[in-house]
Amino acid sequence: MVALSGWSAALRLARRDLAFERSRAPHPRLALQRWWQALAARRRRAARLAPAQAALLQQAEAACAAAGLAYPKEDAGQLAPWHLPARFATLPVQALPPHPLIEPAWLARHAGDRPACEALLALLQEEALPGRWQGLPVGTAALTPARPPRRVAVCLHLFYPEVWPQLQAALAALPEPFDLYVTLPDYATTPALAPIVADHPRTRLLPRPNHGRDVLPWLWALRAGVFDGYAAVLKLHSKRSPHHHDGAAWRDSLLRGLLPGPAALRSLLAQFEADPQLGLVGPAAHCMWPGQPQHAGSNGRSIRRVAERAGLPADCARSRPFFAGTMFWFRPQAMQGLRAARLSSDDFEPEMAQTDGTTAHALERLVWPLAEQAGYRVACLGEDGSLAAAPPSPK
Repeated sequence: MVALSGWSAALRLARRDLAFERSRAPHPRLALQRWWQALAARRRRAARLAPAQAALLQQAEAACAAAGLAYPKEDAGQLAPWHLPARFATLPVQALPPHPLIEPAWLARHAGDRPACEALLALLQEEALPGRWQGLPVGTAALTPARPPRRVAVCLHLFYPEVWPQLQAALAALPEPFDLYVTLPDYATTPALAPIVADHPRTRLLPRPNHGRDVLPWLWALRAGVFDGYAAVLKLHSKRSPHHHDGAAWRDSLLRGLLPGPAALRSLLAQFEADPQLGLVGPAAHCMWPGQPQHAGSNGRSIRRVAERAGLPADCARSRPFFAGTMFWFRPQAMQGLRAARLSSDDFEPEMAQTDGTTAHALERLVWPLAEQAGYRVACLGEDGSLAAAPPSPK
């Protein structure tokens, strides 16, 4: 059975590795060359391990690829994000290197004395996930608030749990109580999150596969009706952007732009209440206007594909700004076009450490046109709390 599952894992990995090389090579021939070199490196690694160890390591890597789990690189054999160090085949689970989403001590309690790769494989088994959520306020696709919803909700994608203290401090600027919905990878939903629930009793944890970054989990919650009934919802995520040297500064600026202080937020929420056509508000400092170098990126093909699904003109994003970072305030009804688009997980690419050109990046640029298509107004929020009207959409 191990041999058969090992062969199956090897085939899945080979296909995923080829897709990874094709995503980053400038020419198909170079992608094939790099892929062949990666296969040779994996064969050399397998030769240094016992057959059962090599098979388990491959199965763990296939599970990591499917779950979107990556470990920091330690050697040249780790080319794709889901590749694991060879030493994981024999490393005790207690000696796993630090990972923002995996607690070695917690994993060791549940995995016993198994080697790290076998423990990770057990961790990522879908049928084993719900057992780890006992005692936590976990929501489902049919989620309805336990009590009538408040006026304001926060949807937070917490991929980096260590950022929570900063996010909690920023949320303290909200001038009224709010309901908190936390989307996060299903394998990272553990009792370690209990302090968040203790600080915010009206919290619902929404575990999802690590797929589609912060956008697909938000889309799932939106389509499930989680935000129906709220006057305004704040979409946040624990942005780090490790490919940027100033990723933390970018997050700090986004939080200041969206949570500028109690007085400014009181005014903003009053405008959501008074103006039923106000549908989307984002930070003025992170509004990308047409003509700026980062406006289009390499997202043209993805934008056209998603725009067609959403009933938008193919070139709609070319003339409209967008809020870089995909953090903003929104009225749930303003996103009805996105709900109607019926995008599923199949429309989002496998996690391959992409920095542009994905469905998530396309939707980042289409949220603005989607709000306007639904008949709602878009505005930019200054750090002083002022709202600036967006330019009219070109006819």
